[in-house]
Amino acid sequence: MKKLNHILPKPHGWLLGAVSLYLLSFLFTPRISPINSLNAEIKSLENYIHAREKEFEEFSSDTSLINKVVNKGETIAELERLTRKTTGLFIFKESSWATGPLFWSNQRSYPPDEIFTLPDTTYFKQLEKGNGFYICIKKTLPGKNGDSIITIGMVPVMYHYFSDLPDKFEHDASANILISGITTDYPIKSNSGRTLFYVSPKSRIDKPSENISIYLRLAAMILLVIYIHLMAERTAIRFGFWKGLIFLFIVLFSLRLISYFFPFPVNMRQFELFDPSNYASSEIHRSLGDLLINACLFSWLILFSLHKLQRTGFYNLPAGRIGKVIGSFASLSVVALTFIIAFTIRSIAAHSTISFDVINFFSLSPFTVFGFIALAILAVGYYYFMRIMTPLLSIAFDNNFYPVYLVIAIAGLTFLTFQVNDPLLPFYIFVLGWLIIYIWLSRLNKFGISNQGQTMAGALFWIFIFSVSITAIIIDANREKEWQNRINIANKIDERTDPTSAKELNVAFVWLDNDFLASNFYRFKDPDQAALLRDSIMHKGAFPINYKSHLYLFDADKRSLFNEDPESYNTIETVLTMQAKPSEGELYYVEKGFDKYTYIFERTIKNENQKILGYLFIVSELEEYDKEVLVAKLFRGSENPDFEKGGIYSWATYFDRRLSVDAKNKYPFPTSLDQKDVPKETIEKRVKTNYTELWYKAKGNKIIVVARKKADALEAITLFSYIFCVFLFLVAFFNLLLLLLRMGGNVKEVRRILEWNIRTQIHSTIIFISILSFLIIGVSTISFFILRYQQGNREKLSRTMEVMMNEMGKRLVDRLQLDDKLAIYDSVANDDIQDLVNDVAEIHGVDVNVYDTIGSLHVTSQPVVYRESFISKEMHPEAFYYLNREHRVVHVQQEKLAHISYMSIYAPLRGSDGVTYAYINIPYFLSQQELKQEISNFLVTIINLNAFIFLVSGVIALFITNRVTRSFLLISEKMQQVNLGQTNEEIVWKRNDEIGDLVREYNKMVRKLEVSADALKKSEREGAWREMARQVAHEIKNPLTPMKLSIQFLQKSIDNNSENVKELTGKVAKTLVEQIDHLSKIAFDFSQFANIGNTNIETFDINEVIRSLDNLYKTGHEGELKLQTVPGKVMVRADKTQMNRLFTNLIQNAIEACNGKGKCNIELKEVRTDGVIQISIRDNGEGIPQEMQSKIFIPNFTTKSSGTGLGLAMCKGIAEQAGGKIWFETKTGEGSTFYVELPVAN
Repeated sequence: MKKLNHILPKPHGWLLGAVSLYLLSFLFTPRISPINSLNAEIKSLENYIHAREKEFEEFSSDTSLINKVVNKGETIAELERLTRKTTGLFIFKESSWATGPLFWSNQRSYPPDEIFTLPDTTYFKQLEKGNGFYICIKKTLPGKNGDSIITIGMVPVMYHYFSDLPDKFEHDASANILISGITTDYPIKSNSGRTLFYVSPKSRIDKPSENISIYLRLAAMILLVIYIHLMAERTAIRFGFWKGLIFLFIVLFSLRLISYFFPFPVNMRQFELFDPSNYASSEIHRSLGDLLINACLFSWLILFSLHKLQRTGFYNLPAGRIGKVIGSFASLSVVALTFIIAFTIRSIAAHSTISFDVINFFSLSPFTVFGFIALAILAVGYYYFMRIMTPLLSIAFDNNFYPVYLVIAIAGLTFLTFQVNDPLLPFYIFVLGWLIIYIWLSRLNKFGISNQGQTMAGALFWIFIFSVSITAIIIDANREKEWQNRINIANKIDERTDPTSAKELNVAFVWLDNDFLASNFYRFKDPDQAALLRDSIMHKGAFPINYKSHLYLFDADKRSLFNEDPESYNTIETVLTMQAKPSEGELYYVEKGFDKYTYIFERTIKNENQKILGYLFIVSELEEYDKEVLVAKLFRGSENPDFEKGGIYSWATYFDRRLSVDAKNKYPFPTSLDQKDVPKETIEKRVKTNYTELWYKAKGNKIIVVARKKADALEAITLFSYIFCVFLFLVAFFNLLLLLLRMGGNVKEVRRILEWNIRTQIHSTIIFISILSFLIIGVSTISFFILRYQQGNREKLSRTMEVMMNEMGKRLVDRLQLDDKLAIYDSVANDDIQDLVNDVAEIHGVDVNVYDTIGSLHVTSQPVVYRESFISKEMHPEAFYYLNREHRVVHVQQEKLAHISYMSIYAPLRGSDGVTYAYINIPYFLSQQELKQEISNFLVTIINLNAFIFLVSGVIALFITNRVTRSFLLISEKMQQVNLGQTNEEIVWKRNDEIGDLVREYNKMVRKLEVSADALKKSEREGAWREMARQVAHEIKNPLTPMKLSIQFLQKSIDNNSENVKELTGKVAKTLVEQIDHLSKIAFDFSQFANIGNTNIETFDINEVIRSLDNLYKTGHEGELKLQTVPGKVMVRADKTQMNRLFTNLIQNAIEACNGKGKCNIELKEVRTDGVIQISIRDNGEGIPQEMQSKIFIPNFTTKSSGTGLGLAMCKGIAEQAGGKIWFETKTGEGSTFYVELPVAN
């Protein structure tokens, strides 16, 4: 932390940066008010229209280019430049515009007929037979021979498909405005200032804020997060961990609470990640984004607490019953959190629309990635939470985990007794068993989560454990979800095949009430109005895509009102009377054959006086899904079940135990059932070799079977691979983040970090090769798939085209044999060609279009696409150019319809005379979908392989690095053991490699060192004896001097016959005794210092030694001795006598340091952390001067006026002999604190 404070700005600098960025974001937020927002939207739309008007004006003014186009002289480059424009460009002859355009630039639109009768200007039109709203710009130009040229520009404003495709503006798909059908205060004007149409604001804002504003606010939040963390760290350092944790929790809780009720830092609901429709399990986890944020905050609090708790006495539990009670509550918290996190993980898969169908790669979405990240973060937070709790449980129950297992089992089973009726009961039982196994695994020495020196193997082990566990939970949720989905499919099939319950049609007919029909009945009597109103009804009615419907209208006299089909009122009424049976409401059904039905909706239209105005009938028939693949994609809705999308499920319907012809036979269903096969329950599950079957017993004699291929093993392996890889990348990201924080702007730190050791280099190299190979193989293989698939599609389309050309060629020859002038476009030929087109489309599974020689559609197997004007009936301009101008035999190109990209092939239909009579087009709408499926299957395989490679490469990397580094570790250990005071062993190395050369040099050095050591020992012994002799002589000389002076003085007094000789003799004798005692103490001190290495090791309670000293000293000096020892016994292995001497010396020194300072306060405190006991002795003396601190543990050095200076040197030796260490901290004028750290035996 101190290092970070030097590298990074002061904490308040981060806050200033966060506030600055947040305020700056408002400068890039023009949508401060709804009015400003709407004005910006209108300005953006007008700028777009003005730019397109200018674009059209440039085109229509380029007479040279127009003449080229009219005379078929434009180049392909000029054509491509025109087709790339957003505006659809059209050129017509004024005299013959009804026969078709001379030129068109795209297939998205076609000018409405009324535009040709209007004067030149700019118009706004909604194409009733089209796909949206357009600006139509008309300009008439003079042509040759007085025949004017009409140029028309179709500028798309908003696409409006009669389907589930979203309406969107061309200039901005997320614009927050709507086109209004009435006059509003917000007109959209042309370049000339003419009002084109009006818009209105959306009631709900869907568009996110400006990107720059969002980025600035997110950057501000990152700085704020850093500031909060640094302040929490500072609070923990200054005021203690618990206050730091409380500060962090309160700040995070407050900010999170604000974000729930206010748009802070931005409106989160504008992002799909925070959309509750994707995931919402509770008021706390209201969306996937909320869950992700909460998971990050949870992990943040846990990681903040992880290492700091060890220094707070958190693990210093009282002995006995109180400690076990605390341990029991800790066990309950572990059970509660485990259940909460397990339920949350399961809810992500079970209670969301997020796809975890990892078998289908392209079904996954960004939400899947965020879901995996949330799962990984929750698991990481839980892992570190258990790292905190496991040592606490160990201490609470004296390292006996059987009571822990018992408490957890009792707590879990007590909770489950209240969940007896909960369908998740088996899941909770599984989680409870998993928790007990997890705690057992966490106690293993090698992989224990409290192991501070955990290796890469240990990290991979826990990643593996969590990946397997999360995989099991998600698969269980997926199974439940899939089974419920299969039941829904069976219900859907039941509804489809139940003539008395055609709910889809009933819903579609609800809005066709008498009021609507009566008020609009007059429009049905006008042919133009009737066509528009019919089209609107068929669209607005939201008819299911699997039904083909026909609308019939008759007046009060039962005469047809412009019906397209010839059926009369009497015909329909006869069917209703003689054959139809009632279904629901005004809906009837007619049984056409075995499980085939026609539905007829009838409504009599009356005015307010109950006078009959007319009659309405809608006849609907169920169509096959595989015949309407494109329509199904265009009309795709969220309510369509999977079976309508094909590929996943196979199903069959049995009536009276006979198989319906409507079955999907990818699965070998029996054609009939025996009585024993009939299910006894409404829903039954049956497992076959490679499939699982759902048997649904509907009412009557109907049975529905829905089968799906089993892919349990593949799904489990793939899901595990995804989660395992997410864990790896998450760990890599965290490590990278820590590295960046450590590096900061310090160049030296950057260089130090980049200096990897051999182990890291080998690990990184193998992992890098794995990733690189994955990328290279993946990219190259996918590229190969795309090329191969495109080639395969070309070949398939070419073969289909060849069949189509041959068949149509035969029909053409037959027609020309009747009349060589007869075209193929008359009504008789039209039916013949339509049948041929339908047959080829059915057999080859493609669609076929036939265009005439001027590029207009003549016959198609997919009429709904052109009837609904998803595509105009004009041929693609580039394809028309290549076939009509360059006379190519075949042309293949990529095209796009709405959101679908597909391949399309064109070829001319020529007669035996070489004359082209038509152009054949075969679009392959499923090419992109099938290519994605191929790539999906490959990616599933390669991701599985890559995860396996990661595991194997990790093991190989560990093996190789251990093999290589073991040699270096051996040499390193031997070098660390090199000591001049002992015999150094040579390394035995039998292999003749580079390490062998290093070993040989090491052995040479050892031998040379032994020679040098012997010489040094001899020199040191001589020097030591000289120093000892000097010190002993010095220490003996000090008491001898007063002894000599006293005896000389006594001798002089005797010689002088002094009167007080007797008294002087007593004083001299006393002085001699004192000095002799001093000499004895000197001898004893030197003897003790010399015998430090002679120890009597035993295991004893260090608290007993300290308490005995407390009894000795607490009344033996002026002041107070305070003890703060940890509860229970603290067993150490050492010499008990020397330990007594160690603390006696330290306490005695503390007492002497207080002399002259009044009351002496000495505090002895114990702290137990990480397998050691730390004992501190603090005094309130004057402290140790700076110049003396470096010499304090040197023998013969003393700060006192008397003494040998061996006390602290002896203390240092005793502590180190016991495997511990001693150090001190001092402040001048405040006192000193000596610390002794010893390893504990228990």
